Amino acid sequence: MTTKEFRVIKKFPHGQNGETFEGVEIETGKKVAIKINFIDSRMRILNQDLERQIARESDLLKDINHKYVVKLVGEYSLDILEFSDECKKRSDEYNKTPDQYRCIVTEYIEGESFQSFRAHYEYTPNDTLKLGTRLIFQIGYGLAYCHKLSIAHRDLHQNNIIIRNPLDDSREAVIIDFGLGKKIEPFPVEPFSYMPPSSFRAPDVNNENFIPTLENFASADLFSLAATFLWWLTDGEFRSLGKIKEGRYDGLNRYREDTLPRAIFEIIGQNGWEKLNKIIDDVLVDPSVKPYIKREPKTVTEWLNKLREIFPDYDPGDPSQGYLEDLGNGVAIEMVRIPERNTYFSKTPITIEQWQKIMGISPFDARADADIKLTAKGLNFDEINDFIKELNFLTNRHYRLPTSEEIVYFDDFQDSCFANNEKLYILHLNSADSKEINISYKSESNKISFERGIYRRYRCIGSNIQFCFYVSTD
Repeated sequence: MTTKEFRVIKKFPHGQNGETFEGVEIETGKKVAIKINFIDSRMRILNQDLERQIARESDLLKDINHKYVVKLVGEYSLDILEFSDECKKRSDEYNKTPDQYRCIVTEYIEGESFQSFRAHYEYTPNDTLKLGTRLIFQIGYGLAYCHKLSIAHRDLHQNNIIIRNPLDDSREAVIIDFGLGKKIEPFPVEPFSYMPPSSFRAPDVNNENFIPTLENFASADLFSLAATFLWWLTDGEFRSLGKIKEGRYDGLNRYREDTLPRAIFEIIGQNGWEKLNKIIDDVLVDPSVKPYIKREPKTVTEWLNKLREIFPDYDPGDPSQGYLEDLGNGVAIEMVRIPERNTYFSKTPITIEQWQKIMGISPFDARADADIKLTAKGLNFDEINDFIKELNFLTNRHYRLPTSEEIVYFDDFQDSCFANNEKLYILHLNSADSKEINISYKSESNKISFERGIYRRYRCIGSNIQFCFYVSTD
């Protein structure tokens, strides 16, 4: 009998290309989202068989590791699922033809859809502008990251975006549902395929002359991003772009006299309004109507640069260059990106404050009157491993100890964190997929030296020798 790994709790109200459920990992109790795919009329239109569709979405998500894009747990057959009584009816339906179904398990995002968030909460016009622009930046950074991996989403709209922690100032947008996503090859050979029309989808993708290149699909994703921004700025009233003439749409100006757009105009003035209207209208075009019309700019990154010129203070920053891992109550771990690598490294060793926030107690070697901003020391490997497990459970990420190579590359230890005359020992892995523990230490000459061994329950305490650690994630 197959071991059950996940329990299906209840169905989410939204879901395309399948049904999505809230679930838990049985062993850990950690929440997950479970998407069970099935063949419906939409998939038949796209001429996609079930196995191909699931494999493609799973393969896309395997390559993606970004703060503003949903993270994959795995792809499974349905026999690893245990269904609650609430979902028993759907379970019985699946069991009639179990071979026709597979599921994709992703991280569970505590939040609600962008659509629901817009409907449930009211803000002043100034806060609406600031919040919406900030979220659009986040969505844009997630899209731009996907495009760097040659991945196009192709179905971006307000119900395929989740707002994590919507009631908190740390709220952030996360792109979900890559059911229609696509890895774009350098020399595409696939024939034209029809895409169901949507107010948020670039109309030129359904033109028979559309060339399925990464540049064109990235441009189409940019259309969806700008349309989503227009939807937010029009107080969620946007339903149709309202085509006028020669392939251009009457975008933001169409709503100029509506309550929210009028208030935004008063906030940013004539010059700001014209710039904002231009960066939206220059993207909301249909090049298939008039070949001389071009969507400008062509990339999400270029468009975000133009948006930043208008609202420099609303940009939360590109997490591809680093990010703050918020642990709550003002405690965070600052992660910096290792250049030319898809790896992030904590800027300083883990502090007493960060340790207390995750573990609920002080480190073994911390005095009661110790400055909590100083480095957590006097730790053994098992304790550090427990910290990383708890950190991953809290953040839904995959933190680990850094590798020897990363330690050397990131040779920037913070002297201010340590007392004078201490010899600092740092625990790290021999490699990312290794369980062998190495020790590096900073000598008086400021060079990195290495000692190798397995250090588990051994704790080294003394006036000149201390263990500490950084965290890293891919």
